[in-house]
Amino acid sequence: VASFIEAFGVVKIGSGVLMGPHVRIFSSTHEYGRPGDLLKPLKAGFVNIGNDVWIGAGAVVATNVSIGDNSVIGANAFVNSDVPSNCVVGGVPARIIKRL
Repeated sequence: VASFIEAFGVVKIGSGVLMGPHVRIFSSTHEYGRPGDLLKPLKAGFVNIGNDVWIGAGAVVATNVSIGDNSVIGANAFVNSDVPSNCVVGGVPARIIKRL
């Protein structure tokens, strides 16, 4: 069962990171707002995943996001903003559920 890491931009993955099946990580985006904007070239960004992070099955990590050390991303979460260290996040969009 495959996961997907799009690395048009920069993707940094720390040590001890675990990922479930079907995780998707994106380091670029399109400009948007007007019809036809999606035809423009990709805009590079970044994803930074800290050490000892656990990313649950089906989670999506969007562009320009940092995930702090020792955090847990719940299954099927959509992470579109930074996640502090030592947190459990989940939902769409992902929100802090618990601090570890």
